[in-house]
Amino acid sequence: MKRLVNWIEKEFNLKCCRESVRKTLKNLGLSWKKARKLLNKANSKKRAEFLATLQSLLDDALHNGHLLIFIDEAHIHLDTDEGYGWSIPR
Repeated sequence: MKRLVNWIEKEFNLKCCRESVRKTLKNLGLSWKKARKLLNKANSKKRAEFLATLQSLLDDALHNGHLLIFIDEAHIHLDTDEGYGWSIPR
């Protein structure tokens, strides 16, 4: 919250305290919440297209003696702490 107060002072040349900012955000209908992870749903059509392309590449590599180094369908997730922030309530 201190960064927000500092930003308000710098951006608008307005001195205020943390409590004034908190009350203003609450009055605007925002709430202080912990962020949650949101997992995307798999797209079956895109996956099927990917597998068809992959199969073509693998067949080509096998029949033409191409070197296949690495293919991984998994996604990389950087697991971080979501923290808290102001949010529009649902």
